[in-house]
Amino acid sequence: MLFNSHEFLFLFLPVAFVLFWYGGHSPRWRLGLLTAASYAFYSWWQFDSWSDLASSFRVGSVEDLGRSLWRWRFTIIMLFSSTVDYWAARWIVSLPQEARTRRGVLLAVSLVINLGLLGLFKYSGFFTRIASDLLEFAGGGPLPIVSLILPVGISFYTFESMSYVIDIYRNVAKPARGYLDYACFISFFPHLIAGPIIRYSDILHQFQDVNWARRDPDWDHVDIGLLFLTAGMIKKTLIADRIAWSIAPFWESLARGESLGFSASWAAVLGYTFRIYFDFSGYSDMAVGLGHLFGVRLPQNFNSPYKALDPSDFWRRWHITLSTWLRDYLYIPLGGNRSRQIRNLMITMLLGGLWHGAAWLFVFWGGWHGLLLVGFHWLKQRGWVLSNDATWRRWVNRQAMFLGAVVGWVLFRSADYGEGQYGLASILPAVRMFAGMIGQGGAAAMAVPLELWAMIGASWAWCNFAPNTTEVIYDPRSRRVRYAILAGVIMGVCVLKFGTPVDFLYFRF
Repeated sequence: MLFNSHEFLFLFLPVAFVLFWYGGHSPRWRLGLLTAASYAFYSWWQFDSWSDLASSFRVGSVEDLGRSLWRWRFTIIMLFSSTVDYWAARWIVSLPQEARTRRGVLLAVSLVINLGLLGLFKYSGFFTRIASDLLEFAGGGPLPIVSLILPVGISFYTFESMSYVIDIYRNVAKPARGYLDYACFISFFPHLIAGPIIRYSDILHQFQDVNWARRDPDWDHVDIGLLFLTAGMIKKTLIADRIAWSIAPFWESLARGESLGFSASWAAVLGYTFRIYFDFSGYSDMAVGLGHLFGVRLPQNFNSPYKALDPSDFWRRWHITLSTWLRDYLYIPLGGNRSRQIRNLMITMLLGGLWHGAAWLFVFWGGWHGLLLVGFHWLKQRGWVLSNDATWRRWVNRQAMFLGAVVGWVLFRSADYGEGQYGLASILPAVRMFAGMIGQGGAAAMAVPLELWAMIGASWAWCNFAPNTTEVIYDPRSRRVRYAILAGVIMGVCVLKFGTPVDFLYFRF
């Protein structure tokens, strides 16, 4: 069920909102209702229609039961993962600090199960193919390739669940009051599928907040939520999807091995650069807005990343909750800035790239950003970085970082065309695109429509000059009534443009 779909906006969301605020007034009712609604939202992804869902409840034999459980397997996996981590954290808390071995074993069991499930579903094809290639190189026979359907959102809720147990182990967070609190934290539908990646300490107090004890909604929260929801819908429906439609022929031509030429290559790459920005930024805005509708404020996940002045600044702005997770649970434990900084940066970024998908080009994308970070710190230590003490210098640094991000997006986007391939063939689309961008791809096979260049130019101006959604909506000087009226009109336009909903890009991760 997509946020940009009729069944979500006109059925699921209104029903969940009314039942949450008016079906009962105790915080426990609201916690239970929100958890049930979130599991219903997640389970919908496993079925094609209402009749398909209904058929999963028809159990007349052991075989029918097995088929039904298989149909619900993704929901069962999330429930299993949540249950393991909830009890692991409870048992860790019950043990004294001196029982380090037993506490460590419980943490290890939790991490092994979480990473095991993630590895099985997301990376089994990647690693079995590598093992098969190595065995064939050594003179043996090929191995069977194991490839499973990826449960939607597993990368996000796995990281959230892991952070909870690790924080409990470190004594830096309080445990959940009960299973229901924890289950709601993991399954809360606004952030479940594609983030932001939240921590229990970010949301714990909000499940106990006085706002949840109200008999009716805080309409200021609702006002803010609808504005965020509309802003995200604009970015997704009117901008990202429009750009996606315009650049699709170029990327499809690349996948067929055809030459794009210089201008078409740059149009395809720049178009994707802005498409992924507005697509993911739009989802993040909608997630924050939906949280507000239920009295919960989720963390900001985007802060105008194309205004970044250097690689470090970029990762403080792009997918903020993922970069802070990697910093706190991987980079710092490896040693951070204290020792072997270059190694720690590269390991963190390589694994961050692999988190996005089981393909060498995702690893190369992470490695590229690792090289940017390492190169920036190396130059900065020697005083060779252009300072930001003048406007023109800031603009030079900003556009240099933007160009670095664009190069990375070539690797990121091209990974889609190597899906299921893990050898040389998987990186050839990126090689062909880079060749076209430097004028070595041969004669252009396709002309670039003027409309696409106009969208690219307008998107560049938006990303460089417009304030981001958080700055506008949370500004106490904003006249929200005026914005709300405008938002209502624009939301109507977005709904009319729905057609067949287009998935958000980060759903696949």
